[in-house]
Amino acid sequence: MKGCTRDWYPDGKKGGWNTSMVAKIIRDERYAGHMVSHKKVYESFESKHQVAVDESDWIIVRNTHEGTVTHEEFDKANANMRTVQRGKKDNPSNKRNYSVIICPHCGLTLRPGNKKDIYMYCPTGRTHNDSPCKNVRIRKEVVENTLVRLVRNQAEMLVTAENILKQKKKDRFGQDQPDMIIKRLKAETKKLEGSKIADYESYKAGKITREAFAGKKALTEARKREILASIDENQLNVTWKHQDIYEKIFSVL
Repeated sequence: MKGCTRDWYPDGKKGGWNTSMVAKIIRDERYAGHMVSHKKVYESFESKHQVAVDESDWIIVRNTHEGTVTHEEFDKANANMRTVQRGKKDNPSNKRNYSVIICPHCGLTLRPGNKKDIYMYCPTGRTHNDSPCKNVRIRKEVVENTLVRLVRNQAEMLVTAENILKQKKKDRFGQDQPDMIIKRLKAETKKLEGSKIADYESYKAGKITREAFAGKKALTEARKREILASIDENQLNVTWKHQDIYEKIFSVL
């Protein structure tokens, strides 16, 4: 109901219990009857990203409701918890990120074992022996090689797509491209039609002889046939050009 998308749940219950969830519950003072706020703040007025606030700056109101455990039980449980220091992470340049490798059953990110372990495991499978996640493991070197290939393929796809778009833009504004040639030829055809009508009106008005009108008409018709042939040729070039672009796109995909 809360949006969990896992396909498997331990003991038929919704939501998996792991060490981080148990630790979060043990440290939550609301279970001892206290209200805690101001644990996170936004980075800036316009930002939607939140950052953790130091524990000394939290706003805690004591005894606002009846706790699930007593204050003594809460202190006793937290006395056995390992202290976590915020803000002291490993050097990012020395830390390998495998966050895109997830378990196909529960959707959690696979985690590496100890430093000498060459495999990565699903955390659910390591805490629940009866789950299908138990058999999920993959060698670290396979993960690294896979990630490298994926990044390279994505980079090649972006470069190819960018080159195709640049070529299409160049074709659109170039003066010698088939699309522009066809456009100019069609404009010339309309101009020839207009000149033929003007010659006929001149002939009817007696401004030119019949022989002169027939000669101009023959030249106009010959030029129109040349234009139509040129349009057909350039139209074929446009078709082949678009087919070549589609082949390049599908070859990348």
